[in-house]
Amino acid sequence: MTTGDILGAIGAVVIIVVGLILIWRNAGKKALDPDELITIAQFANPTEAGLWESRLESQGIGCTVFGTGVRLNIIPSDACPAFSLQVRAGDKDKARKILNEGKISIFSHLD
Repeated sequence: MTTGDILGAIGAVVIIVVGLILIWRNAGKKALDPDELITIAQFANPTEAGLWESRLESQGIGCTVFGTGVRLNIIPSDACPAFSLQVRAGDKDKARKILNEGKISIFSHLD
């Protein structure tokens, strides 16, 4: 087993754990307040996140990028995105449509 295989396995476990945490965190939530910010996509770098933020804002969707930019160097950056693109819950369907038209991979979302 190579180092790349180990890092890939660790990245997969991290993604599964984060997914389970998001599911658990949102279990039993009532309908979202239309003004509540939700994460609709996550990115490994701030430039890509900023480009999508600009794209959504140009379509009249208010959004923000939240992220620390801190990640562990042992995990590939694509496996552990550090920047979240957030929109108002009331704009999520329109925002997702725009992201899907751009063929962006949506790593995380709340329904």
